[in-house]
Amino acid sequence: MAHLPHTGTNDTSLSPIAMLREATRRVPVVRFAFGVVGFAAAASIIVGFLGSAKTTVILVALTFVGTLLTVVLSRVALAKNKSVRRAGDVLLWAVILFFCIFLGFTVSAFSVGSPRRWGQFIGIEPATNQIDSACHDNIDLMWSRFLGNQLSDAVELARQVEKCAPVESANLQGAVAFYTEQYFNAVDLFKRAHDLDPTNDVITRNLADAYIEAGRIGDAIRTYDSIKNQGSQLWNYKKGRALLYDGLYSDAQKLLAPISTSFNEDGNNPGKARILEAAALVGMARSLTDEAQKKKLLAEAEQKFKSGVAMDPYAWKQILTVTWRTQNEGFEVVKKEIGPLLDSWLS
Repeated sequence: MAHLPHTGTNDTSLSPIAMLREATRRVPVVRFAFGVVGFAAAASIIVGFLGSAKTTVILVALTFVGTLLTVVLSRVALAKNKSVRRAGDVLLWAVILFFCIFLGFTVSAFSVGSPRRWGQFIGIEPATNQIDSACHDNIDLMWSRFLGNQLSDAVELARQVEKCAPVESANLQGAVAFYTEQYFNAVDLFKRAHDLDPTNDVITRNLADAYIEAGRIGDAIRTYDSIKNQGSQLWNYKKGRALLYDGLYSDAQKLLAPISTSFNEDGNNPGKARILEAAALVGMARSLTDEAQKKKLLAEAEQKFKSGVAMDPYAWKQILTVTWRTQNEGFEVVKKEIGPLLDSWLS
C-alpha cells in the first residue's frame, strides 16, 4: 500500500490554543492583543448585568483606553532603551493603581452602597429622588401623620423609609425634633438630610432655622446665604431675622422693610415682619447719639410695631406676653428689643 508523504503536522496543529501559541511565538506583540479581548469581554459581561446606558458608555470608553494602553505597553516592553522601559514601568503601575481604585469603588458600591455618588454615577444605585411607589406611599403617610400631630407615628414611618428615602426620613425626623424644641437634635438631622441633598432649598432653610434656635446665628446666616432662591419675602424674612439676632440692625431692617405686612409663614401670624422691623429700628436708635434722630427712629418703630400686632392682636398678645414663641420660631430676643413698645401697647 502506498503511503502519503509525512507533512510534519499532527492533529493538535488545528487546535485553537495551539494556533494562538504559535502566533504568539512568531509575533510576540499578539499576546498584548489578548488584553484587548479581555477588556471587551469584561465590559460585555458587566453591561449584561447592569443594563445601564451610562455604564455601557463608561465601560466602552475604558475598553478603548485599554486598547491604546495595550499597544503602548507592547511597544515599550519590546524597547531596548532603558529610559523608555523605565517610563513604561511607571505607566504600567499607574494603570494598575487606577484599575485597583476603580475596582475597589465599584465593588464597594455594589456591596455596601458606598461611595454613594459613584454608585449613582455608574447606575447601580438610584439617585436620592428616585423613589419606588411603595416607598412613596409611606412617605405620603409619614407626612400626613406629621401634619396631623401624630408625631411618634410619623417618626416610626420615617425610620421605615430610611433605606429607600434617606433624605425624606432625616428631614421628617428633623422637623419633629424642631417642633418638640429639641433643637440640637434637629440640627443633626437636618444636617444629615442637607449633606445628602445640598441643593434642596427647603432642607437648607430648615437647617438654618434650627441653627438659629440652637443659638448658632453665624451658621444660620451662612446657611441662608447658600440658598439658591434668594430675594423672596420668605428668604428676606429669614435672613433679616438672623441678622437682627446677630445685632446687625441696619442690615436686618433693609431686608425686613420691603416685606408685606400680611406676610406669614404656613398661614400663621401675619404682621411678624413689621414687629421684627420695629425691633431692628429700636436697635438702630440705641446706637445713635443724636437725640432728634433717635426719637424719629423710635417713633417709626412704634408705628411699625402697631401695624404688625394689628394683624391679629389677640394672637400677638399671647405670643409676646405668655408663650414667647410661635410654631416656627421664638420671640424672646424680639421681646427684649421692643420691651418699651410692648409695655406701651399693653397699657
